[in-house]
Amino acid sequence: MTQLRRTSFAPLPGSATQATGRGQADVQSNLGKLFLPYLVFVLFNLCTYLLFLYGPFNWPVHNTGLMSGLLGTFLVFYTAGYVFGVQRKAGRSAQEVSQWVVRHLRILLPLGALIFATSIYVYTGEFFWNTARIFGDQQKNYYDTLHFGETSSRLLNAPFGLLKIAAQPLITLALIYATMNFKRLKTAEKGALLAVYLFWVLFSVFRGTDKEIFDIAVIFLTAMAVNYYRSLTGRVSLMQLARSLLFIGVAVVTLVGFLSLFSQRKLTRMGGNTAVCLVEAGVCARGTDTPLGYMYGMTSSYMSHGYYGMSLALQEDFNTTFPFGNAPALKPLSDVVMGEDYLDRSYLNKIDRRGWDNGTRWSTAYTSWASDISFWLVPFVMFLVGWVTALSWKDAVLRGSLLATAVFSFMTTMSLFLSANNQVGIALDSLAAFLLITCAWLLTRTYKLRVRRA
Repeated sequence: MTQLRRTSFAPLPGSATQATGRGQADVQSNLGKLFLPYLVFVLFNLCTYLLFLYGPFNWPVHNTGLMSGLLGTFLVFYTAGYVFGVQRKAGRSAQEVSQWVVRHLRILLPLGALIFATSIYVYTGEFFWNTARIFGDQQKNYYDTLHFGETSSRLLNAPFGLLKIAAQPLITLALIYATMNFKRLKTAEKGALLAVYLFWVLFSVFRGTDKEIFDIAVIFLTAMAVNYYRSLTGRVSLMQLARSLLFIGVAVVTLVGFLSLFSQRKLTRMGGNTAVCLVEAGVCARGTDTPLGYMYGMTSSYMSHGYYGMSLALQEDFNTTFPFGNAPALKPLSDVVMGEDYLDRSYLNKIDRRGWDNGTRWSTAYTSWASDISFWLVPFVMFLVGWVTALSWKDAVLRGSLLATAVFSFMTTMSLFLSANNQVGIALDSLAAFLLITCAWLLTRTYKLRVRRA
C-alpha cells in the first residue's frame, strides 16, 4: 500500500545545501553551478541560428526579421523561466525512489538489455548478431527499416510497444543510477549496464538512424555532469580544477566522436556522395569536398535546417491541432480521437504539402508547439522549459534526486534539439517516460512516498 505525505525535509548529508541552507543561500553559494546548463543551452542554440544565417548554406528566407524577433522573445522567456526556477527552493531528494531502484537494479538492467535486444528484431526483422547489418550500408538499413515497418505484422509490435512504454521509465532511472554509481555496482550489474548501452546503440545502427545514439550520449553526459557538480563545494581546489578539465575533456571527446560517427553514417547513407544538399530548398553546402568540410556542412545542415521549415510555417495561417500536434508520437491517438484528417491542419503538414517533407526534414520544436497554440504563445512554453530545466538541475545537484537527474536529462535532449524538432515527443515510449518521471519528480519533491509492506 502506498501513501503520499507532505513532509519537511533536511538537506542531504555532505551536500552543498546542508552547509548553506535553502532558498536564496543556495543561489548565492552555487551560482556557477546553477546557471551552467543555461549558458550551455543558450550558447548552443545561438550557434545553431548563426549557422543558419551565416553557415555554408544560402537559405532563400524572406522573413528573417520576424524569425529573429520571435527567437529573441523565446530566449527572453526561457531566461525568465530559468531564473524563476533557480530562485525556487530545492525539493526533497525522494530517496525512497532511489532505494527502490537499487533494490531492483539486478532486474531492471537485464530487462533493459533484453528489451533493446528484442527491439532490434521487432522493428527491423534482424537479429543483433547479424554483423552484415551492423557494418553494412546505413542508407539501406534506414529504408529497409521503413519498408519492414510498413509490411510487418502488428501482432507482435503492439504488445511489445506497450511493454516498452511501461518499462521505459524504470529502465531510464536504473540506467542513470547505475551510470552515476558504476564503481559501486557488482560485476553482474556492471555487465548488464554495458549490455544496455551496447544494445541501445545497436538498435540505432540496425535502424540506420541517429536518435538512439544521441539519446544514450545525453544520458551518459548528463549523469556524469550531475555527479561531478555534486562534488563541488566551497572554493575550487586544484584537484577539483583537474577534475573539471577531465570532465570537459571527456565531453569534448564524446562530442567529436559523435560528430565523426554521425558524419560517417550520413556519408554511407548517401552512398559516398560528399555533396550536402537540401533539394526542397534548392540549396547545397559550400566546400564539402574535404573530410573536414563535409563534416562541417553535414553538421550545419543537421543543426540548423529546421529554421528554414520554421520560416515556411510562419507564412501559413494558424489552425489549432491541440493537444496532439506538438508530438509525432501522439498521431495514432489523434487519429483515433479526432480522425485521421485532424493533423492535416498542423504547420508541419501544411509545409509538407509545399514540398518540405516532414518525414525527413525538420522545422524546429517551436513549430511543433505552435501547431497547437500558435507561435505567439510559444514564449510561455519556453518559460516552462526554462523553469523545469533549472529546477531539475538544482534538485539533481543540490539534493541528489534521481528523479530530477532523469528529468534534467530529458530537458537536455529537448534543449539541444530546439532547432530541429520536439525530440522527446518522437517516440511514444520516451514521451511516456518523460511525462511519468516528471510528474513523479514534481510530486515527490514535496510529498514523501511511503510504501507499507504487508
